[in-house]
Amino acid sequence: MQSTLGVVFPAGDTAKLGHVVLWNTVGQYKIGKFLWPEIESNATFYHGGINDGRVQNFITPGLMVSKFKIERDPRNRLALIVGGGMQFATTHFTTYNHGLIFTTRMLF
Repeated sequence: MQSTLGVVFPAGDTAKLGHVVLWNTVGQYKIGKFLWPEIESNATFYHGGINDGRVQNFITPGLMVSKFKIERDPRNRLALIVGGGMQFATTHFTTYNHGLIFTTRMLF
């Protein structure tokens, strides 16, 4: 389980853009050597701006495949992680729906 909280402070027209609070929580479970199925919740809270008071939330089931060593040297941690998922809106207000997500990460 992992959860993050962030706030966006725009450098420009704050009356138009407002402030955005982002809250993300994900749970993963390892199956076998490489598979990590996950379920993620992304919430966005709008304060000020054109979307003031609105909330948007997505649930994203996904699958991470990791960790593929790039070098055979056991002392080297260099590895590759790939994954994907599909975002589904769970609130009435949304800026989009059914977003396909792909990720690639390199560990070093």
